[in-house]
Amino acid sequence: MELAKPDICSLPPFSMAVKTNYDNVGEQTQNSVFVQRNIEEFTTEVRTGKNLTNRASGLVTDRVHNQRQTNLCASFAGMTTIRGAAKRFLISKGITLHQISADLEAVQGDFSFTKMLTLLTGCVSPRSLDGLVTNSLNEQKYLKSQFQCILNVTNRLVCKTALESEGWKRILPIPRLFQKYNLIPDEIELEPIYVYHPLSPHYTESSLLTISDALQQNMIIFTTVFCNTMTPGGDLSPHAVTIYKEDQNEFVIKNSYFEAKEIRIDSRVPVYCSFSDNENEFRKNVLKIDPAFSDANFILFDYGCAFKFKDKAP
Repeated sequence: MELAKPDICSLPPFSMAVKTNYDNVGEQTQNSVFVQRNIEEFTTEVRTGKNLTNRASGLVTDRVHNQRQTNLCASFAGMTTIRGAAKRFLISKGITLHQISADLEAVQGDFSFTKMLTLLTGCVSPRSLDGLVTNSLNEQKYLKSQFQCILNVTNRLVCKTALESEGWKRILPIPRLFQKYNLIPDEIELEPIYVYHPLSPHYTESSLLTISDALQQNMIIFTTVFCNTMTPGGDLSPHAVTIYKEDQNEFVIKNSYFEAKEIRIDSRVPVYCSFSDNENEFRKNVLKIDPAFSDANFILFDYGCAFKFKDKAP
């Protein structure tokens, strides 16, 4: 995902007008069909060991959706987060977790991850197919065209454009899921809730939620992790992920690779802002916490975003 030099010294925008307009594209249009074929190839791949080692929370499915060689991590993690928010909302309406999970976890069902991801990447927040199609398969110079920051995904899902409804409504399986349980999509809205790492310098107001607060409220969090922080000049490899629980002093993350299905980050490890402010001091401090900390270990961005579906005010 694209986050080479994050501006973490300013608060994230709580609303943003999405300036680029796209037609209200249906599921069977040419663009979404082409994307569908490529995404289906790797999201529905039959392979053993594709679930999380430890069972996830109720809002996150155990199945890991593998992004393979793509740079679509922001799309994968964003879709995981909004599906969790839909589950949370339906549970608040009295629908059982078992019922909702049966709908969302059916690989070939009407509400599958694949169908939703297809509409996100093909219609709501279009990504390039360069690097996925045959004549440019896995070429890095083309795969870079898929980069996207998490705030862009968030605003595409939440905000209206000048001519269109909110992005989540154009991911048609989501409103249809609500309709199945006799809820009216036009009476529902999606709210982004920004949550902060307790070590973030932004966390100065008691009104702000921490990551731990959000997890205790049964939310899941869309955020970014970085590695290669111990070697000066290393590629930080920013990567979008979903935090779904806290296990003692570790944040537990669902990843989008079969090879590394789960990431754990010690909540005491300094966040990205500390690293960018003073790399040498960061390395000294992190080694006091974990003497074995290396480039292979991840650190968290200062904040993330949870989604919340709610009834519109009368």
